[in-house]
Amino acid sequence: MILRERYPSIKDSIFAEIKKQHNLKEYIKKATPIISQQFSENELTELIHFHESELGKKTSDILFLTKLIKISEEVIKEAEQKLSINKT
Repeated sequence: MILRERYPSIKDSIFAEIKKQHNLKEYIKKATPIISQQFSENELTELIHFHESELGKKTSDILFLTKLIKISEEVIKEAEQKLSINKT
């Protein structure tokens, strides 16, 4: 898994939860027509080159970690809600 290699310090359980919640093939199937309406083939090529650059990788890392933090906060909130429901 590419993400596992890029983020070795993140626990396996977090990656498992992300994988469970986000089916990559289904995402690609849904996103492709939307993305192709927004970007030309040349623009997509430029985006790929950017994301392969050091700046692109750094940007992706920051955005990924920001998203991961948000997901973690949502999972914790949901768990807290379930715990409070179970107590009553």
